[in-house]
Amino acid sequence: MSETGTTVPLLEVHGISKRFGATLALSDVSFDVRPGEVHALMGENGAGKSTLMKIISGIYHPDAGRIMINGTPVTMASPHDAIAAGVAIIHQELNTIPEMTVAENLAIGNEPLKFGVLDRAAMNQQAREKLARVGADIDPRRPIGRLSVGMQQMVEIARAVAEDAKVLVLDEPTAALSRTESDQLFALIRSMRTRGMGLIYISHRMEEVWELADRVTVFRDGHLIGTRDMRAEGPEKVTPSDIVRMMVGREINDLYVHTHRRAGDVRLSVRDLTGPGGIGPVSFDVRAGEVVGMVGLIGAGRTEVARLIYGADRRTGGTVTLDGEALQVANPIDGLRAGVGLLPESRKDQALFLDLTVKDNISMSTLGGFSSAGVIRGGALLKAVRGVMEQLKVRANALDLESRALSGGNQQKLVLGRLLLQKPKVLILDEPTRGVDIGAKSEIYRIINDIAGTGAAVLVISSDLPEALGISDRLLVMRRGHLVAELDAENATEESVMEHATGVYAEDAPSVDAAGPTA
Repeated sequence: MSETGTTVPLLEVHGISKRFGATLALSDVSFDVRPGEVHALMGENGAGKSTLMKIISGIYHPDAGRIMINGTPVTMASPHDAIAAGVAIIHQELNTIPEMTVAENLAIGNEPLKFGVLDRAAMNQQAREKLARVGADIDPRRPIGRLSVGMQQMVEIARAVAEDAKVLVLDEPTAALSRTESDQLFALIRSMRTRGMGLIYISHRMEEVWELADRVTVFRDGHLIGTRDMRAEGPEKVTPSDIVRMMVGREINDLYVHTHRRAGDVRLSVRDLTGPGGIGPVSFDVRAGEVVGMVGLIGAGRTEVARLIYGADRRTGGTVTLDGEALQVANPIDGLRAGVGLLPESRKDQALFLDLTVKDNISMSTLGGFSSAGVIRGGALLKAVRGVMEQLKVRANALDLESRALSGGNQQKLVLGRLLLQKPKVLILDEPTRGVDIGAKSEIYRIINDIAGTGAAVLVISSDLPEALGISDRLLVMRRGHLVAELDAENATEESVMEHATGVYAEDAPSVDAAGPTA
């Protein structure tokens, strides 16, 4: 429980406003975080949450307003100023250098020297001490790129704690974590709260906010809609419906959009597919107009199967056919030309060109279809891009913005928009709603349903079991590189899926962990 009372806030912002060209990202926002509290921020993608955090952490400069630390006005002219003031941020895309060791990442900018030479023994010992403060049992000599996302996140938190951060911002911290890693993170958050730190927790996952937060503040369209006390009882008691209503300005009664339709002929057929790392043999079909969900635990091989079908990785055996014709793909270009579209798990690393505009990102794979004699028909291309943006509900004035200026959810929509322009026969979506707010999720489900309605075969890889059950016709359950079950989504339950995903069945054990797959 946070000690809120009348204590001077660790961090306050007053009247913060910020524009990017004609776009108003924040309008007269005031916000604070107190000692020993977890203050959650929620809102649809593009609501202004990340912009405010970047202002607090010195990445952006506000057009108006002021920031106060412990009641004293400060200027956050750079991330260095924020760190010096005791504010640290753990971004959704981690800021680590994969080729360097854990100790080297922790020591950047403050390397111990002995006779003018890096003292590796001292650096490793300092790293052990920093990691111990957050309860992370990690070998400081390991290259950080070989660690799981959860362990890399612990390293970043260890660095923040070592830098004596008083306010820690966590931006979608569980988006790529397993259940075990999430539980470890939650335990650490509670420990830091007990020590008097202030934590700002940005998440689209309602259950996490309910478990951790003392207060929740909701943003919409750059405006602060309101702050609610999560510990209130009686008439002031907060419900998930209250928060959703504040976020989207409307009720969302039916989140999952899926039309149960009669599937057509087999479009994608996979037989005895094998690949590096112990994948396969895997066999399954996806029919025209069908949405098939693929689920499983971390390391089950779902993403690997998708990459083998698409041509991103080379398969070692088996056959893949599309509309009865052998699909020969040596690379992603072959996959695209054959009519297979893939939305990859990591949009920033594998799909987006962050320095290019929204228009360029959406049209990247279809320029040939809008050109004659090597000349692009700009009018036709612009009309098509605008149509996709309208379909995805990406605001029209974002057309010429650099893609890096968009929120994570809107960046995801750009990749989906690129696929829509391609009009694929087979669409593979790997974690399509990861890091996407509840309103945008419903829109993406609608788009998936519409694409299936055109006769495309849709394969959705999801770590969200309710999502997979809600939008799919059938479920394919992966375990340790193999397909172990095929279930009718309408009759399947989270428990039955997890039995197959874990290999632990009701008759073998008194209970089954039905929390859902986590990657």
